[in-house]
Amino acid sequence: MGVECTVYNVCFLFYVWLVPVFLQYLMCAPSSYDAAPFYPVPLSTLAGEEVHRLSVSHFPKNTGTGTYHCRPCKGDRHASAKYQWDVAVKISYSDLPNHDIKNPISTLYPVIFVSSDFRAWRVVADANDVGGNQHDPEDSKEDAGTTHMSAPLLVANLKEFGCSSAEKGDTDPFASQFPSHSQANFYRWKLMNHVSEHGTVNLVACVIQGMSEVLQLIHEYKHGCIAHGEGEMKCHYTPKQALGRCFALGSACGMACNIFSSHSPQCDDGELIPEIFEGLTPRRVRVKTSIAGGGAAESLTSCSKGLCIQNMYLEAVNPLEFLQTQHDAKDSEKGSFYAVMFAMSSSSVFKKGNKHHNGKPGHGEGSSHNEGSLAHHKHLEDVHSILKHEHGRVCVELPGVRLAGAHTNSLASLEGTSEASTSLKCTAECGARKACAQAVFAGPRVGCYLFKVGAITVTEFSDKFNSSYCGPMQQEHIMVAMLRQAYAQRAQIRRRLTSANAEHHYYWQIAHVPNGTIGIFKDMGTDTVQVTPKNGSCFAAPGFIYMVACMTAKPVYFIGGHNGKLHPPPFNDRCLALGGICGACCGSGSKTSHDAADNCPEFTSHHLRARRLRDSIYKEGTIETRKLVDRIEPRRSATQRSQASRVFFHLFIFFIAMSFTATFLSKLPGNFTDFYPMHTWDEICTHGYLLEKFGCAVSCGCSAGENKTTILRNWVGKIAARPHFQDHVFPSFSKWVDMFCDEGHREGARILWAAWTDFLDTDPSAEFLEQWSIALRDMTWDQATVRSPFDLRWSDEGGTRRILPVVFEQSACFQGMGEEREGEEDALEGGVLLEQDSHAKLVALFEVFRHLPGDLCMESALPTAEDVVLTRSVRMCLRVDGVSSTSFCFQVAFTRNWRNELSRKTTDRAKNLCFGSTEAYEKKLAVTDRSGRPVALFSRGFDCVSESMFPLHFREPPSRQDRQVIMIYCARAKPEKQHGGVAKTRDLDKYLWACLRPEAVNLTAMGGSSRKKRQQQQNNNNDNTNSINNSNNSNNNNSNNTTATTTNNNN
Repeated sequence: MGVECTVYNVCFLFYVWLVPVFLQYLMCAPSSYDAAPFYPVPLSTLAGEEVHRLSVSHFPKNTGTGTYHCRPCKGDRHASAKYQWDVAVKISYSDLPNHDIKNPISTLYPVIFVSSDFRAWRVVADANDVGGNQHDPEDSKEDAGTTHMSAPLLVANLKEFGCSSAEKGDTDPFASQFPSHSQANFYRWKLMNHVSEHGTVNLVACVIQGMSEVLQLIHEYKHGCIAHGEGEMKCHYTPKQALGRCFALGSACGMACNIFSSHSPQCDDGELIPEIFEGLTPRRVRVKTSIAGGGAAESLTSCSKGLCIQNMYLEAVNPLEFLQTQHDAKDSEKGSFYAVMFAMSSSSVFKKGNKHHNGKPGHGEGSSHNEGSLAHHKHLEDVHSILKHEHGRVCVELPGVRLAGAHTNSLASLEGTSEASTSLKCTAECGARKACAQAVFAGPRVGCYLFKVGAITVTEFSDKFNSSYCGPMQQEHIMVAMLRQAYAQRAQIRRRLTSANAEHHYYWQIAHVPNGTIGIFKDMGTDTVQVTPKNGSCFAAPGFIYMVACMTAKPVYFIGGHNGKLHPPPFNDRCLALGGICGACCGSGSKTSHDAADNCPEFTSHHLRARRLRDSIYKEGTIETRKLVDRIEPRRSATQRSQASRVFFHLFIFFIAMSFTATFLSKLPGNFTDFYPMHTWDEICTHGYLLEKFGCAVSCGCSAGENKTTILRNWVGKIAARPHFQDHVFPSFSKWVDMFCDEGHREGARILWAAWTDFLDTDPSAEFLEQWSIALRDMTWDQATVRSPFDLRWSDEGGTRRILPVVFEQSACFQGMGEEREGEEDALEGGVLLEQDSHAKLVALFEVFRHLPGDLCMESALPTAEDVVLTRSVRMCLRVDGVSSTSFCFQVAFTRNWRNELSRKTTDRAKNLCFGSTEAYEKKLAVTDRSGRPVALFSRGFDCVSESMFPLHFREPPSRQDRQVIMIYCARAKPEKQHGGVAKTRDLDKYLWACLRPEAVNLTAMGGSSRKKRQQQQNNNNDNTNSINNSNNSNNNNSNNTTATTTNNNN
């Protein structure tokens, strides 16, 4: 029995899988570790795998006033002769956690534990004791120290640059290289000059170690990068030549100070493409702005009133690379890291004709084509204002873009005219024409081109081109969207750049240099924290003590005050990092500790401990990590310390398991299955959805020695009793199985069954079958031996009644009509008109029935020593709401144009039934001649039929393909009449019958290749076994639809 893939079944299977998994998770998953006021730690820390080591400052040696000494506890009147002191805790920078997705902890907060015997531990300092000296009244909050540890964060704030500076040479390294302050400002990089000449600003951040290297760089640029008579200090270098001395690199590019400019092909999402930096240092810094924490793209937008870049800073991507290099012995003498900014520009912008005289820019050819100056933007606003008020139109410019334009959309080509002299005039000309939607300016020597339709495809990105979109003011948002799509294609142009960019020459200018205080990388993180306990916190009395520093992810505060008791080690259930120290504190005198040899490595034996104590009572040691850290199994809900918690948890698991078991058992077959109360047919006939609870409905009938009339009467009654619900969606069972079991294994019964299924395959009228079954219902055993179900009428004591419900015109072929048929048309009034093919098969069934013996015993065509199972699907339609929905049938009579008439008919029907083609519809048609014989009309052609075969009958397939009627014939092996000593029985589950598999009603699985192989092998082994369709059975015309299965009795 198959399982249907419905939503309910899928959900139930998910429920069956989910509940055991969930219960297993509840029992095995760790619960929240209750270590209040501490916070939960990661599982890796709980397992002792990721617990970092801390360094704790040494114990003070005296009580005298100084920077590091023991202080008596003044706040506690019971704390006489007890001391406290400041504790410094440090961690390696490599062990500090970095904030990322895998490690969300980025800060550590200290807590100090103290014990005198390594068993009873107390908290003596928490987050309240960090960040300032509580004993110094002059220590304000502004002067307070760090309150936590954090990962290193190297940041270098930059000066305001891009314009003239008032900084003198005594503090500015750049001005110190020039004889006068005015000359230094003359050669400084000017942001506005760069924007007017190049548009986009490309800045490269270069980190240099040591101020001497910075001064050497400025010296080289001053003496080698100032051309005679020019007012700029710039070098023509490759990236490797310009950035070879940089320890780390970063970049920022885009529009500066929100001044619209053409896009640079080297810029991608606010940063220069990585191909430029190939072959250089892999270390990187990020360019950011302190305004709202913007990145590289936003760092250029923060400008002062004088159009200078401000609020920019650099951040190291991996600070450990900087710190390790700075701590290296051979690099430590170089000093700190300094930030230098370069302004990079493409060499294609600078022309040979662009000369400067007397330190002022000239008016050569190289500067005449530039449309990116501030004056150009001012005139552009005037043009937009005129277009808006006089023409009601607006234009959107795309500097540095050449848009594609089709010749079919061309409006005008202005070459050599005044309108084509500048890009501004080209845009104004398009804006003044209502039919113009796009303008492309290709330079004064090429011309201005106007188009009627705007395009978003970019042909080229270059500074010598300028494009514009123009249209009504209401379409301005559409033109802005088109502009964004056009500039979005610049990434494709960028991909064309290869690693050759690293060898390409660019122009480099020094845009920013650091001084003694600004532009230096400083660590904003800290690896050291100072713990200054309050007056009420006493560490210990004189003697040998153990002190442990614990770092947590959040600040820990002990509400009940200090000296809170703790559970003994291991401490990795509450601490992310640990470090410990042991030894004698102030005022210990000659006191010794008996636990020192076990917990401090400096005291490895009692003898050595005593000797060293005699030498120095203040000898200290470090507590080993294995004494503080151990693998801790996570506590589960089933193993809580509270007995009430354990009891309620186990009760919860028990009741959930019982509920799941009851639900699962209720769905098993035969156990608490759903049932429906008894109702009348009128109550349930409209509830077809009930049928979806069943895979199929099986109607069984058995026979051992009944005569042929009784058997046929039972067959008619069973097929006519098929339920038809008044439901369009579920009109009947998806599979109606009619099974006939012949315990006598009679050949006549098999032949009669084959003829009966041939008749049902023509889809006879349901009304005909119902009237026929009603007429045969009241029949005695004696009547069955002398009467036939094909009689037109029977005469009883109660009168004459109609038996075979055929119309008078179709009754001539049946028994008992002869000459008596004349004059009895009135007696045979009524009946059901059958289709031509149904009538022909009914006549064939009548002929088979008439020639078969009454007991149906004949010489068997198949051996009776084996079981026989025949399965066949018949094409029977359904009836919905009392209206017959049988297959559509039509006839074609013989005429001169019968072919054309048939073609029109099939074409119309294929179109009405939504077939893909007429050929597909024709393949589904069942064609028979006037005698009921099948005709291969469409496969063999029209020439295969003759006039004597007309009228031809055409039957379409059933309209509901999701409903099937399956006929099954079963004949048992070795019938009971061959076993005289066996008592007669009809129990199919006895030793003489094999069980039918579910594939017996699955047509697709019955005719598989494996079954054919077994059948062929069996036929080869048994020469007496014949095919089901032997030559003696001329009435079985549809043997291709019948499957025979023989099962060895040993099975």
